[in-house]
Amino acid sequence: MVSVGDQFFYFFITIITGVLIGICFDIYREAGRIFKLKKRKIISDLLDLMFWLTAVGISFTILLFVCHGEVRAYAFLGMGLGIFLYMSHLTNYGRKTLGIILQILCKILMVLWIILRLPFMLIQKLLFFPASLLSLGLIKFFSFFSRVFGKNKGSPPKEG
Repeated sequence: MVSVGDQFFYFFITIITGVLIGICFDIYREAGRIFKLKKRKIISDLLDLMFWLTAVGISFTILLFVCHGEVRAYAFLGMGLGIFLYMSHLTNYGRKTLGIILQILCKILMVLWIILRLPFMLIQKLLFFPASLLSLGLIKFFSFFSRVFGKNKGSPPKEG
């Protein structure tokens, strides 16, 4: 038998779980807005599926480890209340904060992409420079021979 104090603790934990699901929803919504992922239906559907799988995974994990796998009516009420409280009072602050964090993260990733790509660009230039010189030399070589041995030189004279 679970004591009333433990049940209040479990209820409080399920409210926190609902808030976490609300935060995940804001992350999903802000990522879709920043990366413009809602334009394609298949991507939108896959992201919806990923969000719900994440929400179910969070809920299942917390219910399993904190509430020892006991699923009671107050667990659903607590999660619903947590989502409601987050969406009604905290979502504006959360979206602004997440938008700033995601924009900073995008800029950091772009800088890292440039830094990681730089050595490969240098190697590419070092490898392709001799190849471009060789191709330029071959073009000049063949253009020289085409001028020397042009179309009319070496062809039989026309009759008539």
